[in-house]
Amino acid sequence: MLKRNRDLLVFVLQFFAAMVAILVVSLGTLLLFANNIGKRALFGRYHLVNPSGCRDDVEDSHLEIRENGTFDQDVLRKGGLTETVENGHWSYDKTTQRTTFSKFLVSTELSFPTVNDRRQS
Repeated sequence: MLKRNRDLLVFVLQFFAAMVAILVVSLGTLLLFANNIGKRALFGRYHLVNPSGCRDDVEDSHLEIRENGTFDQDVLRKGGLTETVENGHWSYDKTTQRTTFSKFLVSTELSFPTVNDRRQS
């Protein structure tokens, strides 16, 4: 009877240890995924819809943000002058939820709050 109780206790402890290990791995994977989801949502090509918050001479702009931390931007100024940034660098700070660009042609600001609103309309 004592050996059976000891075997049962060993089994329960091993089962508990296995469940804790699975939980730790699952939680780590979830945190890694959650950490990258906000950043991943930024990738893609954007077209400036409303230049009212930009420099006075901005008429139109396109911005392409790539996963490798680089971006391209082209800006059409009033009067027809075009400026571009190729392979500029950007970073996302998950703590402050801000995206920072090495150079940004439509604004004197280089860092912007990033809202990750993925709701579908």
